[in-house]
Amino acid sequence: MLDGGRGVVSATGLATVSSRKHSRTGCVTCKVRKKRCSEHKPVCNDCKRLGFSCVYLPKAVDRHVALRYRNQVERELLCHKTGRRRPGAAAAAPPAPAIDDYVSLEYVSLDQQRALTAPVLLELEPAAVHLYNYYRSHLAQIVSIAPERQNYYLQVFLPMAHQHSGILYGIMAWSAHHLSISAENGETEGIRDQKYLELANKYTLESLQRLREDQASSPNFLWSLAQVLILCAAEICQGDVNKWKVLLRFGAGLIEQHVGKDICKVFSHRSLAGKMPGLDLTTRYWLLANFIYHDIMCSQGTFFPTEQYRRALCPRDGANSMPSISSVGQDPQSEKLHLDPLNGINRPILLYLGDINNLTRKMKLGPLPFNKDHPHFKTYMAEALSLEAGLHQLVPDNVDLKLYQEGPEDHELCLQLFQLMQTSALIHLKTSCLKYSKYCMEIQYLWMQLSENLQRVLGTKLEGSLCFPMFICGITCTDQQQRDLMEARFNDIMKRYKCYNFQRARTIVRKIWKYEYTDFPASATSRTSSTTSGDDNASFNVSTKDWYDIVDEMGWDISFA
Repeated sequence: MLDGGRGVVSATGLATVSSRKHSRTGCVTCKVRKKRCSEHKPVCNDCKRLGFSCVYLPKAVDRHVALRYRNQVERELLCHKTGRRRPGAAAAAPPAPAIDDYVSLEYVSLDQQRALTAPVLLELEPAAVHLYNYYRSHLAQIVSIAPERQNYYLQVFLPMAHQHSGILYGIMAWSAHHLSISAENGETEGIRDQKYLELANKYTLESLQRLREDQASSPNFLWSLAQVLILCAAEICQGDVNKWKVLLRFGAGLIEQHVGKDICKVFSHRSLAGKMPGLDLTTRYWLLANFIYHDIMCSQGTFFPTEQYRRALCPRDGANSMPSISSVGQDPQSEKLHLDPLNGINRPILLYLGDINNLTRKMKLGPLPFNKDHPHFKTYMAEALSLEAGLHQLVPDNVDLKLYQEGPEDHELCLQLFQLMQTSALIHLKTSCLKYSKYCMEIQYLWMQLSENLQRVLGTKLEGSLCFPMFICGITCTDQQQRDLMEARFNDIMKRYKCYNFQRARTIVRKIWKYEYTDFPASATSRTSSTTSGDDNASFNVSTKDWYDIVDEMGWDISFA
């Protein structure tokens, strides 16, 4: 008779203890301690309780690598037992998250499996290993909204990092920036962990140095583009409002310099064929998708026409699709190209956001106010109405939806995210281009829909894409109850997601609230604000200006990525 799995009760009533079996898939720390591992990831129960580094190794790990990590764990346990600091720990970060099999090995090629145990890890100092592990087990997971087999932060960027030190340093800089933001300081800007900030600056400089060297030697430009995109993400993570756009502009220059003014030629340009060892179609697609996403999710216009972005991201929708990926559903590689961790099934909506952004900027261009007397009034209004009709007609792609099968709730969750992004884009179009008042019943009805969908997606693995929807929901609040709700939501997500561009978005939302009287919208008066990010000293009138004008007067290039 079993007694809770702990032993066997014999016929005489005496309990005999059965021998424990140690799991072969447990963490290295529990194996060294000869304890049963709970196998929770990224940190098992015992390691979490005792504060030990929890190390999981891939199934196909090289014997020498496994021995190295076992020796490292043994040294840490010995130092912990004797109360001494681990050698080199003064400059290192807290215990590293697991080196585990988060990257499901059935989804990666044999070459990628070998890359997971690449010698580059053996050459890193402890702090660098910690940052690498943090990216792999945590950061790359929370920024992705695609199924794991399409998480190119892991499937593409990591193998590239094993071959290119600049990309590796960029990944470590991004991890350090993210780790410098604690769960408690999301509300209070400026309070950052200085050790992590020093590491972030160190690896950013080393990555930039490698970028300079690459430009001097003129290697394959896509390696440099990958490096730029990672550094761009790192800057956005820490709340930068200027440098990230400089990096993205540099990336646009790389593309134009090597393939011309049509971004889609990255897929087909013949002169690149012999210069891209290891950079297959999936890699090129991901680099373009990453660039396009960050270009669209900003407060300025796009570097390339959005029509090119449509041809790159939605090949089935255009007559000029690339032959190698035009037959989605027939080409075995097409599934890999169909989704990515930033755009997911929301690609068509995000492309409309690029159109809305560009149109709004055209309306603001020049000295003349945009009204019925503007020389391009009819043209721009027709464009806005066409965008509105197109947004209403968008539906999720069935092929995209079929890829969300990792869990029973994934299908419904990504549908809710699609509806949420669609509603955000409609509100954005109507208030920015068509000049709807946020107090009108249609906008408030859309606000309610948006708010309800936000509540469903917050706290899920798709919440990383919510910066722009939360911003739109915030700037269209009309009473104190709605504002309090959005404040609570910003506080909540910052405890988990910890990216300061959410904080920057909230700063703009609060400025708009400050310039308005909730109970008397028609009497909103001019107030003073500053051209700097922290004060409020220049004239601003909500009846003639919008959030674009606030961002411009602050001198910000804000990213909602």
